Amino acid sequence: MSLIKTKKGFTLIELLVVIAIIAILAAILFPVFARAREKARQTTCSSNQRQIATSALMYCQDHDESFPATTSFWQNIAVDPGVMVCPTKGKSTPNGYAYNNLLNSKAIGTITDPTKAFISCDSDDVVNVWSVPIDSAKRHSGQCLYSFVDGHVAPNMNSPLNNNSSINGYVIASGTAAIVGGSIFNKSMYFPNYDTTMTTYDFTRTASLDWGNNVAAWTGGPATNFGIVWKAKMAVPVSGSYIFTGQADDCASLKITDPVTGIQTIVYSFTNNSTVSGSINLVNDRLYDFELFYGEFGGAANASYNYTPPSGTSVRMPTSIFYITSDIYGL
Repeated sequence: MSLIKTKKGFTLIELLVVIAIIAILAAILFPVFARAREKARQTTCSSNQRQIATSALMYCQDHDESFPATTSFWQNIAVDPGVMVCPTKGKSTPNGYAYNNLLNSKAIGTITDPTKAFISCDSDDVVNVWSVPIDSAKRHSGQCLYSFVDGHVAPNMNSPLNNNSSINGYVIASGTAAIVGGSIFNKSMYFPNYDTTMTTYDFTRTASLDWGNNVAAWTGGPATNFGIVWKAKMAVPVSGSYIFTGQADDCASLKITDPVTGIQTIVYSFTNNSTVSGSINLVNDRLYDFELFYGEFGGAANASYNYTPPSGTSVRMPTSIFYITSDIYGL
């Protein structure tokens, strides 16, 4: 009697077990493969930005040790178009990087810390210019890659800090000659005996002001004509037309410089006891240079300023729109 052998197939349960095992292995391995691919893209991106930084530094060597202007940076460094493509962003974006606007025509010798001053970074900015922290794109596993003046490239999970100042608004009260809320910026210059035509200034002395006894004087010195210039970086929350208002018993002026175009606008300027307003269109992804001048011809000091945002009401200048200095960027 012969035995008939029959073929035995997989049961449904066995097939389901095999499929489940494959699915589990795929769930474990696919993220690993994805991270490996992203790591490879990050390596390529690092190489791109290192070439961008090298080209920028070579430009400095040939142009009086100064970086290119913001408006012509990408034309001046003349790297291969493929170098400007971030592989994570994809080839559909011809340039996935941004140039640090704070380096605009800046002399390399004035940079205090080349390890902190970055040249380029991952960015989604439409004009490929970094002006404010939101211009940094964290596209590499939650990190943004930066190239630095010293030549190294490194990722950072946090964009450069905005380092807001402690401004509460600037008011010199009439009669009491007191500054409310402390000094306006930590970067300020005081100078005596300025030209009252507001055309030239005597920058021979900088010191703390003594507002006591209803006179304007530098500490340890006599009452005098004086001027103060406050400078800061300013980034507005929304784009639109902003109205700035200044009031002083003698004279004041406000200048705002666009970091991308380099255009400086005198928002207002006056040399008599009055209240003057001026408007200017500002873009919310740019870090503007803000310069406020106040001049006193002697006696009690009286000045204030505020602003009106688009579709808003007039208020004292808010802390949130100012950046103390560029020190945090190594500049």
